[in-house]
Amino acid sequence: MSSTSRMSSQIGESPWTTLQLTRFSHATSENLNPAHVNWVHIPERDDLVLVLDFSQVMSSDGQWQDSKVLKVLRGAAVMVCTG
Repeated sequence: MSSTSRMSSQIGESPWTTLQLTRFSHATSENLNPAHVNWVHIPERDDLVLVLDFSQVMSSDGQWQDSKVLKVLRGAAVMVCTG
């Protein structure tokens, strides 16, 4: 993360919540055309975790603003991150 954004762990707080997952599927599409959606299926695993968190982003006027973050982790690897 850049100096203009920070995760909750960087400001001394823990993630809002974490949930253990058994399997996970997600889709991405660059042009929002349902005919061209690429699905990724992660089969049953014991190391999948959903993390709901927040980050803070510095606005152009120098104020910190909260932003919600969703991450799916497979072990230490980040599979999906939005926010």
